[in-house]
Amino acid sequence: AASLLGSTAAFAGTVTDATVAFLMPDQASTRYEQHDYPGFVAEMKKLCPGCKVIYQHADADAARQQQQFNSVISQGAKAIVLDPVDSTAAASLVKLAQSQGVKV
Repeated sequence: AASLLGSTAAFAGTVTDATVAFLMPDQASTRYEQHDYPGFVAEMKKLCPGCKVIYQHADADAARQQQQFNSVISQGAKAIVLDPVDSTAAASLVKLAQSQGVKV
């Protein structure tokens, strides 16, 4: 989580308002719901009060995560925090986002 926040701090320092997506693989781990997401939102409020955070989980479904990833890009996300269901499949998503100027 600390490395996520460090990367986000660099991003947030360059914008005053943006959409940031927080995409997790599932809800099976209470860590995401009880620690990672609340901590991420709290830090974003400090670093970029005007930023909007979109949180989604994919229910351990790689195809669903791909749909969510594409959806947040179309919603204007400028940065995506991704914990992939399938890291191999996620590589192409990261390349797509980067080609559109979205930080992952």
